[in-house]
Amino acid sequence: MSNGAKIIVLAIFFQSLPSLFCLATSELKADSTGLKKVKDIVIYENPQFYAAFPSVVKKPDGEFVLAFRRAPERRLFKENRTTHVDPNSYLVKVTSRDGINWSTEPELIYAHPFGGSQDPCLLQLKDGTLLCTSYGWAFVREGALADMKSPVFNHGNDVVFLGGYMLKSKDGGKSWQGPLYPPNIEPELNYNALGEPLPAYNRGALWEGKDGRLFWVVAATDSLSPRKTSNHLLISDDQGITWNYSSPVAVDDTVTFNEASIYETP
Repeated sequence: MSNGAKIIVLAIFFQSLPSLFCLATSELKADSTGLKKVKDIVIYENPQFYAAFPSVVKKPDGEFVLAFRRAPERRLFKENRTTHVDPNSYLVKVTSRDGINWSTEPELIYAHPFGGSQDPCLLQLKDGTLLCTSYGWAFVREGALADMKSPVFNHGNDVVFLGGYMLKSKDGGKSWQGPLYPPNIEPELNYNALGEPLPAYNRGALWEGKDGRLFWVVAATDSLSPRKTSNHLLISDDQGITWNYSSPVAVDDTVTFNEASIYETP
């Protein structure tokens, strides 16, 4: 690298304060010893909401699409805290032409009819199609858990895991089709809140291979005592409409694996 040349690094991260995303642009100079932060940019902030878990892609026309999960700030209702699960947790998006100035009012991607959604993960395919994976939690009334088909993954006595799903957009995120539900994989022991085998799920990046196949590393609860998850590879030949189990990725008798991202090296 010649003297004075620089690489612009774009980093998007979630700050610990509720409802606040920050974007930092940094530069690395040949004669420097590290990164120099230029500035912080607020992408979205609203004190009435808890916003978290962003995922961003850049469309062929240059527009950025950033998806995230938004739910009410529960302390507005005099509750003592806000958590990552909420019955009104929806998938929304904001957009930007330059990565600096962002739309102020999020647009709805999807509101699950049976519960709150989490952790949208975007993938842009070579033909411009956008995929968005997520998973949900159902909030059930007192006593329902005891009568459900078991085992289930529950967050306390009133929140039960729904498993994963996927949305698809052919128009750059203006409209979304779905949900499409991935298959249950054999290592998964749990049922969802509806008493069905739990659909595969994950928080992490998918990848489109050079031949157009999609690769997705999902998690599965493969032990209840102790409770732990392992990672497994699914492959799709039809842009995520159907998935086939390929192989284990990370499995151990005592160690938990989840939230995996997959990338292809050049």
